[in-house]
Amino acid sequence: MKPSLMIVLGWLVAGSFSVLDSIQGGQEGLTQEKPSLLRLKPARHCNFRFLVYFPDGKMIAAAGERSIHCWNLKTGAERVIRLATEFSCISISPNGKALVFGQGLEVRFWDWFADAEIMTLKAHQTRITGVSIAPDGKRLASTSEFPEMIGRVWDIDTGQSVLKIPFEQSDAKAIAFSPDKKFLATSHGGLVCVWNAETGENVSRIQNEHWIESITFSADGSLMCGVEIRGVYVWEVPHGKQRFRKKSELVRAGSISPTGKHVALATTIEGLQIWSIGLQREVLRINGSYPAVAFSPNGDAIAYVNPRGVNGSFDTEIIVRSLESLKNGSNKP
Repeated sequence: MKPSLMIVLGWLVAGSFSVLDSIQGGQEGLTQEKPSLLRLKPARHCNFRFLVYFPDGKMIAAAGERSIHCWNLKTGAERVIRLATEFSCISISPNGKALVFGQGLEVRFWDWFADAEIMTLKAHQTRITGVSIAPDGKRLASTSEFPEMIGRVWDIDTGQSVLKIPFEQSDAKAIAFSPDKKFLATSHGGLVCVWNAETGENVSRIQNEHWIESITFSADGSLMCGVEIRGVYVWEVPHGKQRFRKKSELVRAGSISPTGKHVALATTIEGLQIWSIGLQREVLRINGSYPAVAFSPNGDAIAYVNPRGVNGSFDTEIIVRSLESLKNGSNKP
């Protein structure tokens, strides 16, 4: 594991180099803006598969197969990271300084402000399928596909594996730290497991009919959301009691709100949906076909990818809307 020469020299000029400086350090920036409707258009057409807010809510990243597009939500300024080969998953450090993504057998760390790679971690023997950074920025979790099928937890500063979790069923699809960093949630085959993040002890097992493609937590860590092609689940943490289930068709993405009160689904044929977990009912639907969705970190807005663009122009755009405006708005994108 070697930091890139450019980053090493940059940090040596300013002081001693440490990967943790980039992952954990503070960040200054613009005050977050709360628009009722914001449309972000990439400079070049891209089929976005992932949508992730920066932790402070001031920026958002949309990722395709070989590029990551990041926007400042106040100015609308776009920055693009173009990659030579495809990547499979993405995470953002708690301070928003580093983008972390799985690419083949490696995990790559990209310094957002320096616009250069910090380091590469040769993490697995088969393709990496999921990455997650612990809330304190000190550890990274990663998963791999068949035939290796393991999860690993890494000390970011040393690059050493500190925990190995073998999976029982097929490819691993997702991995996520809980907000209190006590637990790791993983999905592999139709099985979702919760693990003690320090010891690797299995805490709970949840068997599902279909593969869970992604896992997200509420801000307090009491609930987690699993998304599969035919719907979404919400379970209590850590023991896995089901709190909510919604069946749908061709679900592409989904997430639980930071408050733990709502879930959002992006589907191919049944639109963008927001459901109340407590009331067990739909509170909003936007007609159309959507590949990605994400709640803002403070839960007051939702962002989604609109692949058709304005008036069906097929110019892909990212739409950010305040939840308050959606309560009083229409079901149009």
